[in-house]
Amino acid sequence: EKYYVTGVITEVYNTQYGNMKIKDAEGNILTVYGTYSADGSTRYDDLAKKPVAGDTVTVYGIVGQYSGTSQVKNGWIVGLVAGEGSTTPDAPTTPDAPSADAGAVKPVPGTAYKFAMYQGKKAAYYYLKGGMNSYYMETTATYADAINVFVEETTGGFYLYVMEGTTKTYINMVVSGTHVNGAYEAAATTVYTYNEELKTLESQVNGEAYILGTRSDNTYTTVGPVKVSTNPFYCQFVTAEPKAPETPSTPTTPSTPTTPDATALKNSIETGTVTVDGKVVTIVFEAPVDTYTIASLGAQVRVDSIDVYK
Repeated sequence: EKYYVTGVITEVYNTQYGNMKIKDAEGNILTVYGTYSADGSTRYDDLAKKPVAGDTVTVYGIVGQYSGTSQVKNGWIVGLVAGEGSTTPDAPTTPDAPSADAGAVKPVPGTAYKFAMYQGKKAAYYYLKGGMNSYYMETTATYADAINVFVEETTGGFYLYVMEGTTKTYINMVVSGTHVNGAYEAAATTVYTYNEELKTLESQVNGEAYILGTRSDNTYTTVGPVKVSTNPFYCQFVTAEPKAPETPSTPTTPSTPTTPDATALKNSIETGTVTVDGKVVTIVFEAPVDTYTIASLGAQVRVDSIDVYK
């Protein structure tokens, strides 16, 4: 699940991805794997103002446990206050960050899904289409054109496959030299397990956890195996077309309204001018039987006093 977490940065130990440790108000230490701008589009190393040790940050991201350690995954920096001695200025108040949650669900064997990836650099969803583009799997930006994906239970987890007509084709992770590529193959060779935190499938390759997605430091829209540790954009199972989050607009300061003047009349005869300056103004007339009008406000009454409010 995604939450807002606030804490003081104790260290930034990876200045490319913005991996850091923060301490909350109760003294708990949380590890933040990957930090981005408030809209999720800019990684830590490209931020104009980078949080540093001593700053207080509020991050919006996936909170969970990994190997017994509390962590925040892919945190969007939605609040920043410079610490004592820091050169980072206080950040202006920022609206709540939009969610990039695709409405991901845990797959059930035999059920058809679309495999959706939110590409933060493009602020759009892309779906597995079927077919390859060189060593990478093709995607489409059109939900209706996406191929159906399924999972199949096996010992130790799941196989992942697509259906093209009546043909079942498995999605495998294949080691090729120093690279790990995605491949559509007739036989299943890759066993996936479900990552509850990321809401997607992962597989261990050469001792490292891989998921299907793309690098988060570029605008690529093709899909292949990527290391979980690199904080990539990744695919999730969806049953309906997700809506891309909107970037919150910068709030504007409203202009000061013009103070109107009201003209006091008695039986259509002007008796004076009342300036409405934000305070309650009381106009007392002679008798309740006459009709009185505050002309500029268009209010007619039959009372012996009237309170005018701005």
